[in-house]
Amino acid sequence: MESTTGLSWMAWTWETAAFFIAIALMLAAMTIWELLSPGGAPRRGVLAIETTRGDRLFISLLGSAFIHLGWLAFLGTPLWGAVAGCRSFLRLLSSAGSRRGGAACPLSPRSVAV
Repeated sequence: MESTTGLSWMAWTWETAAFFIAIALMLAAMTIWELLSPGGAPRRGVLAIETTRGDRLFISLLGSAFIHLGWLAFLGTPLWGAVAGCRSFLRLLSSAGSRRGGAACPLSPRSVAV
């Protein structure tokens, strides 16, 4: 019987390790940034909710995971198209938005002319 007590059952490649190390480094950097400069100026963005920089990081990571899973489910490999989709998603999240009280993104109800 094969033992599965270690990490040998996982398919750890250097790419997988680099991915998880990058996520850990992003979380560590955001923690340090939050300790040095609390708050992070909440913004109203494309989702029409007020978010901080930590919220935007979480939403972008979660959205990127769903984009990749959807790509794998419907189109399979290679994942270069999913990477391009994630870059577009990140640009949309980071560019659309304003500081408190300002005009929101073009998709928000406040910015539509009546």
